[in-house]
Amino acid sequence: MLSRTDFTGTTAVLSLLSGAITTQVVSVGVGLGLPDLVAERPRSAEDLARDTGVDLPNLLRIVRAWAAFGLLAIDDAGELRQTPLTPLLRRDTPGSLHHRSLQLGHPDLFRVFEGLGTALLDGGCAFEAAHKRTMYEFFGDRPPLGELFVRDLSANSVGIGDELARAYAFSGVSSVVDIGGGDGRMLTRLLRAWPHLRGAVLERAEVRPAVERLLDAEGVADRCTVVTGDFFAGVPAGHDMYLLKYVLQDWGDAEATALLRSCRAAMGDGSRLLILEQIVPDRPTATPRAQSAVLDDLLVFSFTGGGNRTMSELAALVHGAGLAIREPATRLPQVDVVECVPT
Repeated sequence: MLSRTDFTGTTAVLSLLSGAITTQVVSVGVGLGLPDLVAERPRSAEDLARDTGVDLPNLLRIVRAWAAFGLLAIDDAGELRQTPLTPLLRRDTPGSLHHRSLQLGHPDLFRVFEGLGTALLDGGCAFEAAHKRTMYEFFGDRPPLGELFVRDLSANSVGIGDELARAYAFSGVSSVVDIGGGDGRMLTRLLRAWPHLRGAVLERAEVRPAVERLLDAEGVADRCTVVTGDFFAGVPAGHDMYLLKYVLQDWGDAEATALLRSCRAAMGDGSRLLILEQIVPDRPTATPRAQSAVLDDLLVFSFTGGGNRTMSELAALVHGAGLAIREPATRLPQVDVVECVPT
């Protein structure tokens, strides 16, 4: 007979082994709009079945799973209420995981992880093994999935931009470049928080319209420019601060070093480079921070063949590019910030 401790441990291990199941049930529930349907008031399962068009027995199976995972609560009257986790899956919550859940549950992306084991043992990229092209090529051919990917990155950038604006004193900084900055979401948060700042987003030409739309919508177009080009070929020179958020992790060591050297060539003696990524601990323990870092590493490894690095691994790349880490990484709620200066 299993002891209480054995049962708890068995349940914990089974939860790890059941990741494919939980991904699907969370993604399906988000696709049905469950977090938004209970946002204003508690709802009965019958109401939700009618609103979603799902048969009641199937709907009950979904919401009971959500309740067991803490994503919904079932009150004494049998009605479904939101929990502190529910807003994290709503469409309109800043930093929402709404689009991430739809993305990871989508059949075309879910199948990528079938090849993760082979990639871990033999190398290669699980995404390219599944789809015979890079992630960016694949998303370019499938605009709806590409849009999910962009929206997920954008939602993530809101929270990180706000965290960075609070954590760093930008009073001594006049200009910031966001390298590979997507639609400019993170930079706009900095510009709105620090009205004296001017900025630039370096991105591919096809991203330019999205950046310009956001800059106009956020009222910062007069303080921010859009520069199109290849960041390996060159980075805009003469700015005080350069940002690399979740960029180095997409590349192997040779490409990451080349990008860092491109940044170093653009930096003046007083410039700073902030690398924003999740740093993998050298000796991970069973903490939420370490689990987040290694899961993000495995996700990036699956999709691009890259991955997160330990501080010593990142330091070796930084030093090889003519830069030095100024101080230990700053821990923001969602990401680590490594500040680098020219040597």
